Amino acid sequence: YNLEVDKAGVQFNLKAGATTAVSNFLTMRGSPGSLLVLRSTSAGTWGTFNVTGDFLVSDVDVNDINSCGGNTITGTGLTIGGNAACWSAGTRVPTGPGPGTPPAY
Repeated sequence: YNLEVDKAGVQFNLKAGATTAVSNFLTMRGSPGSLLVLRSTSAGTWGTFNVTGDFLVSDVDVNDINSCGGNTITGTGLTIGGNAACWSAGTRVPTGPGPGTPPAY
């Protein structure tokens, strides 16, 4: 339903070959110079990440993650590897429901 990973300088892994779904609100934040790293559990093999709700994403280094089953995930400060699908570096101000009032970029 909701997923919040708000931790700079750590690696968060999604199981390779499996699907993780977030249907309400996703928060993923690292910090400038200390990115949150998002990977699958097996380098070169996609973990699937379907986000159909709203999201707030910033300062994340992502690779080996396919997010094409939901929204294209757009955020600021993203480093997008060559084996990441449906991620976009840009500015997105969240709209819609979420826990509390998420900060705007």
